[in-house]
Amino acid sequence: MDSNQVLIISGTPIISGAEIVLGDYLRETQHTNKITIIYSDIETVNNFYKQFNFNKSITSKFLIPAHATSGLLGLVHKAYRLAMSFFVLAKVLSNKKITVVLGNNTGDIFYSFYSFLFKKTHINYIHDMIEQGTLLAKWILFFDRFVSKYIAVSDAVKKALVTIGIPEHKIVIVYNGLTPNSTYLKKEINNEMIFGFIGNIDELKNPLDFTHFIKQASITKNIKISGRMVYGSILDQQLFKKVQQVIKAEQLSIELIGRLDRPSISKFYESIHFLIITSKKDSLPTVILEAFNHGVPVIAHSIDGIPEMVEHEKNGFLYKKIENIDSIIKSLNLINYTDLQSNAKATINEKFLNSSKIKSINALLRFPEQHDE
Repeated sequence: MDSNQVLIISGTPIISGAEIVLGDYLRETQHTNKITIIYSDIETVNNFYKQFNFNKSITSKFLIPAHATSGLLGLVHKAYRLAMSFFVLAKVLSNKKITVVLGNNTGDIFYSFYSFLFKKTHINYIHDMIEQGTLLAKWILFFDRFVSKYIAVSDAVKKALVTIGIPEHKIVIVYNGLTPNSTYLKKEINNEMIFGFIGNIDELKNPLDFTHFIKQASITKNIKISGRMVYGSILDQQLFKKVQQVIKAEQLSIELIGRLDRPSISKFYESIHFLIITSKKDSLPTVILEAFNHGVPVIAHSIDGIPEMVEHEKNGFLYKKIENIDSIIKSLNLINYTDLQSNAKATINEKFLNSSKIKSINALLRFPEQHDE
């Protein structure tokens, strides 16, 4: 068992929650010497993985999600990338010591066929909500024969996989986890309430609903209302322009901050009273865990895996429709904010510890049990 080696595939052109939680695992696992990692040869991805100082890391320009483009030209592009990625992966998979392959992104399931050819056990993370009848669902079903286990990041993801036809016994739920902060900044709400948004600018993250929330809060509350938006990538330029236009037209007090590094993100959480999650789909948002770990309660759209994280009126608030947000805004006058902060922080210890995730992942990767140093 000690000779067991693992290949991790991270085929993504951007750094999202999937990479951040993998990074948290890599920082604390005691088995990095048994891991080879291969990832996309893109500057932002390169810079992210370089921080771990891997002795065995490989980059490839062919390693990006094969489902990232569409149309006839897109299909040709996918086929070309998949074919060329075989020659890159074959060099690694020919190593007999590598017995397990972990696909870190949903799209990495495409490489399970290569794992099969080289007689490796393939485990694939599923970070996305898979909808029945979609092309991605069909691809997952096709490649399912080559996958030994799926890691679902929430019960909602597991149920979605079962709905499309994946056998339940092949799915393991492993919640993302963080290492608890020893302290957090205890705040009070006096003359100003500050709300934060973190996410890419795209339709799924739904930033326009954040502007709607700030507008409604400004109308309803009798204190100053401010918003602060952190966004890593602007995936929809037209949507971003719309956000800017709404902020200007409605004269909303919203600061567009842009990208922040991890240390600056901590300061961002310390500066806000609530994090707002307006996503239209979300399996298990990493930013909610980060907010909780900084003692920041969350107001979130009640969809997918979010209710597994946010407990209404305990560590935050859940809403069904943004149009009905007024009742929550009004209730903010009545809450004990100190209790919300304390409960948000406690949620990490109760359900989302990185040590629990490490134990589960190590077992799936056939690593020996990890002991505290």
